[in-house]
Amino acid sequence: MKILGYDYKIEFDNLWDKKQGASGSCCANILTITLDPTFPAPRMEESLLHEIFEAIKFHLNYGERFPHEMLSQLSEVLYQVMKDNPEYFSFRVPGESETSKE
Repeated sequence: MKILGYDYKIEFDNLWDKKQGASGSCCANILTITLDPTFPAPRMEESLLHEIFEAIKFHLNYGERFPHEMLSQLSEVLYQVMKDNPEYFSFRVPGESETSKE
């Protein structure tokens, strides 16, 4: 997946901080987004969108101008708009076989 020209790898792994509700993480330094496959597909899709926002925030050096809570709210509402309007948006989490291609 390309984000601002950077090639991100999407990985699937059970996240250690699931107890706190995390279903995804972004490590922009190594260009990796990790999603927890034990969550339902809609949660993983919204998490992917959230982690894309996290990557954009990192690469544009926005720091605290966009706090985590704001990114969470933006990803949730944009995801809902996308799901409510499928004629305009196609959204899916790539399968594991697709993520092994770099």
